Amino acid sequence: MSSRVPSGGFRFPLALHVRKSDNLLRESPLPPRPRQKEGPMKLSRACGYAVCALVYLAGAEPEKLVPSHTIARATGMPEKFLLKTLAFLVRARLVLSLKGPHGGYRLARPAKDISLLDVVEAVEGPIRASVPEVVTGADVRIDRRLQAACDAAAETVRRNLGRVSVAELAGKGGCS
Repeated sequence: MSSRVPSGGFRFPLALHVRKSDNLLRESPLPPRPRQKEGPMKLSRACGYAVCALVYLAGAEPEKLVPSHTIARATGMPEKFLLKTLAFLVRARLVLSLKGPHGGYRLARPAKDISLLDVVEAVEGPIRASVPEVVTGADVRIDRRLQAACDAAAETVRRNLGRVSVAELAGKGGCS
């Protein structure tokens, strides 16, 4: 594989394609990655399922237990994966569960009191900056400045996710 430097200055790999019709090799750029609408923050599928499950439960009667198969059917999620996701939410005390034939799930507290930060950290773990050492030797100031910048970015993400409640998300159409 070779690389070509486009006008933007970054390098990208080229893929070799073989056309059976003429048996020739030619170089062509790999298809570009789809552009994200906003910055580099990306939530996992499990996080998305957790949000959808909470939004669904926010729309249910407050004290009524909802079976997992009902949530899965209503939201289009695979029930097996949903159960794993609900387990994270139960451990984080965002959702209460009761086993048995009349069991199910319900929110542990009002939807307005559950933030998107609560959900993300329940599923993914704490949001924090982790920067590998860039400089080895005497000048570790660069590492410290880089860590400080990344810590500030992580805190901004935490603050912004903490401002969004499940109730707000539920009010915007839900996940179905």
